[in-house]
Amino acid sequence: MWAFLVFFQNIILFIVKCGIMTKETLIEILNLSKEKDIPEKDAAFEVVGKRMCLNYYKKKYGLKVYAPGESKHSWKQRTLTVNDNYFSRYTIETCYYAGFIAADGNISKERNRLTIGLSGKDKSFLETFAEKIESNGKIYESSTREKYSSVAIAITSPKICEDLEKNFNITPQKSLTLLPPPIENKELLDAFILGVLDGDGTISFLNKKLKDGRISKRLLISVIGTKEIVTMIKNRFEEIICGTVSNPHHKNYTGNTYTIATTDAHARKLFLHYYKIDVPKLERKWGEEKYNYCMSFKRTLPLSRRKGINVFDLDGKLVKHFDTLEEASDFTKISLGRLSDLCKLDDGTHMSKGYMCSRTKTEMPPYVPTNPFSKKVLEKYK
Repeated sequence: MWAFLVFFQNIILFIVKCGIMTKETLIEILNLSKEKDIPEKDAAFEVVGKRMCLNYYKKKYGLKVYAPGESKHSWKQRTLTVNDNYFSRYTIETCYYAGFIAADGNISKERNRLTIGLSGKDKSFLETFAEKIESNGKIYESSTREKYSSVAIAITSPKICEDLEKNFNITPQKSLTLLPPPIENKELLDAFILGVLDGDGTISFLNKKLKDGRISKRLLISVIGTKEIVTMIKNRFEEIICGTVSNPHHKNYTGNTYTIATTDAHARKLFLHYYKIDVPKLERKWGEEKYNYCMSFKRTLPLSRRKGINVFDLDGKLVKHFDTLEEASDFTKISLGRLSDLCKLDDGTHMSKGYMCSRTKTEMPPYVPTNPFSKKVLEKYK
């Protein structure tokens, strides 16, 4: 019996030295490390005759893998620091960054590393995030050419990954499975939505050339994500604008990817609402130009589509546009009834006190008198 045990042990040693580790041998090494209070590599040397990194076999057999610095006898000390408890509680700032990570971040399958990758022009944003989270990790740049450059930061912290999953439902491979966070406070939820907008949203101008050559600007706000996320955002948008937003539109190229969009007055109201949230948001999406546009917006339409009346002189040149007949009457000294008649006639053969009028035309031909009386009147106003 004893000879059989010795033979069996030699077989195990042979298998391990050939690169195969059984679960029983792995557990024996780990137990020896605890009993003798020695590093796992030293325990492996005593059991199998050589020092080994056991993380591969731990993952293979479903055992706990310690992050650098987490284990008492970790073979690699943690050199990069970070505030592991940053996402352990809800604040405006943490909810904003969690929303951004939900859109543009990635958690490793082992749930011990957070990675964020952005365009090179957003490097300052990552620098601010690293400062807020108290990380001394390096920000990596992929290219020195500005047009093609990208930046990324990787933070190793099982606690941060755990808090992101527990408090914000951010899991590995979340693109098609992300669910809304369990946040009931509207102010905190708005901060989270703002982060999603900065990560997976679009805030831009739609420019349209009008028939008269002018450019009409419209503000667009859209966001893409899972159906659950965009539905949550749609409901919150409707609460803010006291109106309706179009239902989520399914993107055909993937499974659970949807988008919503809103423009014009609703978009301007949403922009001003989220602009007020005091977080270090992406400047290129919340720039001063868009803010001034929303604050000083005045609807401009071609004259032919404005309500009111256009007043012309006898040469057919536009004198002025008036929003109401009352304003036109005060300017021309023509009675309201006569102004209304001129607008109905809407031609170049009728005038009053040296003016022609129209509600629809932006150009009028020169006045042409049609009878002797009107010719005498014309001489009076020449």
